[in-house]
Amino acid sequence: MRNLKIVPVFLFLSLLFFSSDKHPQSATQNKIYRIPIRGEINFGLAEFLERGLRQAQEEEAKLVILDIDTLGGRVDACLEMVQHIQTVTSIPVYAYVESKSWSAGALISFACEKIIMKSGSSIGSAAPVTGAGKDLGEKYVSALRSKFQAVAEVNGYPVNIAAAMVDKSLEVKQIKINDKIRYLTRDQIIGLEEKSENFRVTNIVSEEGKLLNLTYSQAKKYNIASDIVSGFEAIPKLYGLEAAGLVELEKNWAEYLAIFFTNAMVTSLLLTIGLIFIYMELAEPGLGWPALISLICFGLFFFGRYVVNLAEWADIILFAVGFLLIIIEIFVVPGFGVPGVLGGLLVLISFYLALSPYKIPQSPWDFHTFQTTLLVLLGSLTASIAGGFALLSNLHRIPFLNKIVLDKTMESNQKEDSLVKKKRKKIQIGDKGETVTDLRPVGRVAFGDFIYDAISQHGYIQKEEKVVVIEISNNRILVKKEV
Repeated sequence: MRNLKIVPVFLFLSLLFFSSDKHPQSATQNKIYRIPIRGEINFGLAEFLERGLRQAQEEEAKLVILDIDTLGGRVDACLEMVQHIQTVTSIPVYAYVESKSWSAGALISFACEKIIMKSGSSIGSAAPVTGAGKDLGEKYVSALRSKFQAVAEVNGYPVNIAAAMVDKSLEVKQIKINDKIRYLTRDQIIGLEEKSENFRVTNIVSEEGKLLNLTYSQAKKYNIASDIVSGFEAIPKLYGLEAAGLVELEKNWAEYLAIFFTNAMVTSLLLTIGLIFIYMELAEPGLGWPALISLICFGLFFFGRYVVNLAEWADIILFAVGFLLIIIEIFVVPGFGVPGVLGGLLVLISFYLALSPYKIPQSPWDFHTFQTTLLVLLGSLTASIAGGFALLSNLHRIPFLNKIVLDKTMESNQKEDSLVKKKRKKIQIGDKGETVTDLRPVGRVAFGDFIYDAISQHGYIQKEEKVVVIEISNNRILVKKEV
């Protein structure tokens, strides 16, 4: 993880990076740091966790408790959070499961020295799935299963129970051998039988074909949870610490924004909206406001990625160059040519670099992230083309947008002294005319000796093109190129 960068563009947010803890940092002893891990696991939350752990070490806290309540999230962000926890050696880090610690949350819990669960909570259900909820292949299950086992083994949790939370093909049984309780898979039990070991199966922990999810009482029974409590307030007393030393870490505004803008749905939405409006600007050169909207969306996208160290200055510069080339294509060299194509490629490359923490895929999860990133880009690009085309085709039906475009065009047309409106005649569907200004998408069309403001159905129509009226609505004339 690279250190958080401070860049002039984001100086106005610098004050927001100070902690907003509820207690002075030097006023109490025996501090317990409570770090909330709530909602979707993403890189914004990983950055928040890193800051909390670093601050707890600097303050020489006696204990750090991760207050977990999550359905899961990104595996790559989860692995980063596990790495942050494992680097803390001077302070014990415990997990407290408030309601649920599923999927990625379960792995984060296993990375902690102890797991404390509230009555009614549960942990497990960590099978790797796609964004659509479809199970991933065996190589991904195998990779994640191995990670669960390794992390669980470090902290003394039953590794097979941890593995059964990931791999539903595992059958895990509780056996008693030489007065010791062990949790073994079917293959391991067969191995004991072949060695003629004397053992007794006392319970079936996980059935084959079912993903393991443990209730708080089951987790206690199988040595996953060390303690069951009625609420967080019982924990300090449980470990002989005073509640007065509790420091509840809170997110600052920058972290809230980073977590929000790195949310998978928000990320896709920002990209799609930004691409829709840049498509509109390319299709209808000269409007201006679609390019501004897309720039705002892309700026928010890069801001969220930059704060959590996913996007670097190089990625932002690459995007800026690409966007500039697109603007040149729109306003300087109309017609989709070399600047537009090159600019579009640079913008898409910058999106990929900002979306993926792994520039060159190596492990199975790297390749999964690579595939997911490409799918996000492809999906956003497809949705933007379809959405932009639909928006342009119906622009004349949207009063607010229609008014913006029409007012802008009429304002520019007022400067054309050579075009003088004469007494109007009634225009009908099917009438043919010739454009006397560019339609971007609004401009002027001559029907015989009469000149009218008209709107292109879709697409940029140059001056002196033959057009035909296809619709008349509220005194607005919709035209298209004559075939």
